[in-house]
Amino acid sequence: QSVRSASELMRFSPDIKRISMNVSAKQLQNHRIVQILKDEIERYSVDPACLELEITETAIATNCDYVNGLLWQLKLLGVKIAIDDFGAGFTSMSYLAKLPVDVLKLDKSLVDNIDYEVNKRELVKSLIETCQRLNIETIAEGVETEQVLRILQTIGCDQVQGFYFSKAVPRNELEKVVI
Repeated sequence: QSVRSASELMRFSPDIKRISMNVSAKQLQNHRIVQILKDEIERYSVDPACLELEITETAIATNCDYVNGLLWQLKLLGVKIAIDDFGAGFTSMSYLAKLPVDVLKLDKSLVDNIDYEVNKRELVKSLIETCQRLNIETIAEGVETEQVLRILQTIGCDQVQGFYFSKAVPRNELEKVVI
């Protein structure tokens, strides 16, 4: 279902270059997930490089060895792998070195108040610098003010998302926003 929707959205607008899809911890436990995704990519003629699978850091920490192997299999399909909500839990930074991570999505809790909390700003800056050295793209979630946006730009965050730009919208409204 998700790959079909991604295919439809990418055909709708050439400006859409990548679609992120959340993958739940339960979906990761399905031993056929790699084959299912491969079949869906072929069925809907989607370039796998345009798909980004978002996996929460909690799902990774639950069964690290299994998830590590699974992520490598998914990566071989050509999709991008993102760790979502990073910083919301207590996952070790060592995961970044051993998992095939393309994108690190910094949780809103890390981004909130970095305009006046210097220690938090330095922590986020260090995370971004580490990701740059590991060739991992950074996306800050939950950006709500121009001040926070400017700081994230200054410290080198690759992308941002949040209410500063738009609230979450249903698909029929998304089509109006994209046009």
